[in-house]
Amino acid sequence: MRKRSILPLKASSPPDSKSRSPFGLDYDPDKINPQHTYALQVRITVDDQLRFLNMAAYPVITRGHPTTVELVVDPVS
Repeated sequence: MRKRSILPLKASSPPDSKSRSPFGLDYDPDKINPQHTYALQVRITVDDQLRFLNMAAYPVITRGHPTTVELVVDPVS
């Protein structure tokens, strides 16, 4: 069974469709299992309404994947 974790982040101002909004995620490297696969998926909400999301997961951290990625999010209509 695949275990998923969700970490909600709050931005001080919502992004628009043409801006970059850099952010970081802190994690404990001692809790990363090198045999597991980790990926980022983004959902941006404004006033509890989904506004942006990415269409693909971005593999990170293990199995040769980077610890820094640029994510592309698309506006939700």
